[in-house]
Amino acid sequence: MLNFQNNINLAPYTTFGVQAKAKLFVEVDSEASFLELLETPERKNNQHLFLGTGANILFTKDFDGLIVKINIKGKDIIEKTDTSVIIDVGAGEDWNEFVRWTIDQKWAGIENMVAIPSSV
Repeated sequence: MLNFQNNINLAPYTTFGVQAKAKLFVEVDSEASFLELLETPERKNNQHLFLGTGANILFTKDFDGLIVKINIKGKDIIEKTDTSVIIDVGAGEDWNEFVRWTIDQKWAGIENMVAIPSSV
């Protein structure tokens, strides 16, 4: 069940920590809750913004709409061969932790993208 909140301070949800409020705020932690969100009047009737770790956004004023904080976690290996790996990764996974996990698995390709503050 989605828990919509009103007039939420966004400072804890961004790396800049600037004081600004969102008219509406909700966190989604699964694909099911995301799909549920898509059908709600709160999403349909408001400007909306999807937020990951908040590392690439600076709120300079209050947001008159819905902030959707994406917390979907999980990593599933879809296909693995001798030369490639396809992984389904939740959009709320920490990017740096995900890259380090691929390094621990001895998979090459994104290792030089470590230490980028973001979510998948």
